[in-house]
Amino acid sequence: MSRFHWGWRIGLVYTAFALSTLGFVAFAMTQRVDLVRDDYYQESLRTAAAQAELHRGRMAGIVLRVDDAKLIIRMPYAPDGSLSVNLYRPDNPALDQQMKTTVGDDGVAIVPLHGADSGRWRVIARWVYGGQSYTYEQTIMVQ
Repeated sequence: MSRFHWGWRIGLVYTAFALSTLGFVAFAMTQRVDLVRDDYYQESLRTAAAQAELHRGRMAGIVLRVDDAKLIIRMPYAPDGSLSVNLYRPDNPALDQQMKTTVGDDGVAIVPLHGADSGRWRVIARWVYGGQSYTYEQTIMVQ
């Protein structure tokens, strides 16, 4: 049985590579790719507003801590209206909770954690102060 010369082998490998590359390019050219949303400008404004809310929330000086099955939120000032608190459980979305609470004159809001399973929770607090929206996020551990 005769064997291929090494030059023919290289030529066959190169030809197979070139044909497979051309085949992939042809396949990719037939796929629909939408990289831009119809409302991309409005979406960018919403994203920028959400980032600004997070930045204001981080700069607000809020302290969250868990103590005796309660989430204690200490704020340097009382918001205009109520404080919205969302508890998200990363491993089980069915346990997510949304609640509203008020901040006392001392700048403290207490959120009972009854029914909150022990483990890691993501807390998102939203409020309005002086006509501006604020958002603060923190991960807590419930024992």
